[in-house]
Amino acid sequence: MNPFASATLPVRIIASAVALAVVLLAAWWLLSSNARHKREAAEARAGQAMSEARTESGAQAGVILDRAHERAAASEQLSRETADAIQAAPGADVRLDPGLNRAALERVCKRASAAGLPECMQYADRAKPAR
Repeated sequence: MNPFASATLPVRIIASAVALAVVLLAAWWLLSSNARHKREAAEARAGQAMSEARTESGAQAGVILDRAHERAAASEQLSRETADAIQAAPGADVRLDPGLNRAALERVCKRASAAGLPECMQYADRAKPAR
């Protein structure tokens, strides 16, 4: 038995319109809910990927800095060993001609690794490029 059988045509039209509206609202809610969940999932994946990228880049930066410090320490060690070898060489106690000594120091002191040596302080202004 159909409950709308005894209803008039306008009542059936209104009831059908209400039923259609309910069905359309339910469909819209399901579709928008699904889209929202997909968007939230995509945002979560993107956030996770960015977090992992930051962690990885931070680790790589640490490795790069460690290697740079190792190279600087090795360079400093080489400089000390070179200075010790020169000072221990035969004839190291012989006084050089002042012009030769000055020319050698000026050339050595132009190197960034030697710029901080006490012997190079007098040449510090000359080693800087003109502005």
